[in-house]
Amino acid sequence: MLQYKTNATWCDLAFVSEYSNFPLLTRDFYGKGQLLVLTIPDDFSDLYRIPGTVNKLIHQVFSAKLPVYLDMQPRCNLFLYDNDTFGVLSYHNSPSEAGIILNDPTVTGICDLENGQEYYPVPGAKGERQIRISMCNGTYRFFRLLRSKK
Repeated sequence: MLQYKTNATWCDLAFVSEYSNFPLLTRDFYGKGQLLVLTIPDDFSDLYRIPGTVNKLIHQVFSAKLPVYLDMQPRCNLFLYDNDTFGVLSYHNSPSEAGIILNDPTVTGICDLENGQEYYPVPGAKGERQIRISMCNGTYRFFRLLRSKK
């Protein structure tokens, strides 16, 4: 169990019960940087029980400098490449929907590499730009980032 005993450590996410709490994500500031600690349970499969809203926050925190991140239930993967493309893989047991959050202001949308369909964001919570796509179990979908021309 992770224990922290400093007023400098902030607990961003915690599991809370009637008699105790357990830090899931903590943050420490040091100089101009910060240290993020994500506590992984002894049984890794317990990560699949994390609610979608918590999963989204974890993706958001660790993807702060990336052009996109995911908003969906656990059991998914995001693969980012250095040529403005990315892939999404779902391990869900049934068809599901993935939210792709555009984290870079120069990204205006995405293009499905298989069929050429373009998707553009709609405003989401707190001003985020989100694109919803359908996912089938065990299927990869690959996309190219569409950027504004300057």
